[in-house]
Amino acid sequence: MVTKEKDRKLVSDVDRLFCDVEKHNGTFLDGYTGKALFNGEANQSTYNTMSDLVSKYKDTLDEAGLVLDEHTAAYVGTHGLLKVLRVDVFDEDDFLSFLKTLEPEQVKEGRFRQNLEKIPDVLAQKILDNYSWKKPTENAIRLFEAVNGIIEQYKRLDMTNSIGKLEAYFNHAGQGDLTEYVSIEKDHLLYEPGISFGPAEWQEDSAPEELEEWWGRALETLDKARANPRAQGLYQQLASQLPMCIKIAVDFVESAMEAEADLTPEEVEILEQKRGFLAYVHRTLNNNTSEGLSHLSRQSEADER
Repeated sequence: MVTKEKDRKLVSDVDRLFCDVEKHNGTFLDGYTGKALFNGEANQSTYNTMSDLVSKYKDTLDEAGLVLDEHTAAYVGTHGLLKVLRVDVFDEDDFLSFLKTLEPEQVKEGRFRQNLEKIPDVLAQKILDNYSWKKPTENAIRLFEAVNGIIEQYKRLDMTNSIGKLEAYFNHAGQGDLTEYVSIEKDHLLYEPGISFGPAEWQEDSAPEELEEWWGRALETLDKARANPRAQGLYQQLASQLPMCIKIAVDFVESAMEAEADLTPEEVEILEQKRGFLAYVHRTLNNNTSEGLSHLSRQSEADER
């Protein structure tokens, strides 16, 4: 009975912590207080500093394995960078223990659920920062063990929608291809054409130097995936997807060049630059993927023997 009362009190205290953090960050939207914490300037509202909240909720933070930190949320006009407070996980084991005390009914809706749903993305970034499948540190091993349990608790609490990124990072880190996976996601390399602004669309709205930068990153990711024995699944997907995208890109530029009579000399020059670079990418992809897939075929044959 005492334990249950203690658990209920901790849930209530964490909910109040979430509330005060929201109030603190919400002051940035109100009149002159909108200047608070721009460029690191402190706001003068109630519980105006992180140290105030840390002092008020020290025991709560410790028990739930949480910590407060400043997070750069946006760049706003002449004010510069806007920093807000964010609830982070300090001790994954303690946070896991806290989750185990919760019942689905307690997180069915409202502020408490919404704030808990923000935490998995913070943990996903921690996985990325600590990732090394070749030589994992003691902290990384501890993090991974706890994250596995945290994922299961979020599923138990019916908050599966909030753990997509965390679960993907966790699985790819275990597979040994997290770096390649994150690069692929960041640049939308495996999205179907037309679904997002990916390699099949880059040529439509970009300067030649931007196009070179984006495709340069794509080729670098392809090379890294090819060189990583644990990323061969991702490599095969890229080796199929990127040639399809470059064909779409080349066709788009060729089609635009057909309307040359309606273009300014500057527009023609830009299209010529894009066409020349895309032709280079096309040749590079043909060489890379044919050699890479040939290597995979030989490796598969060797494995079968």
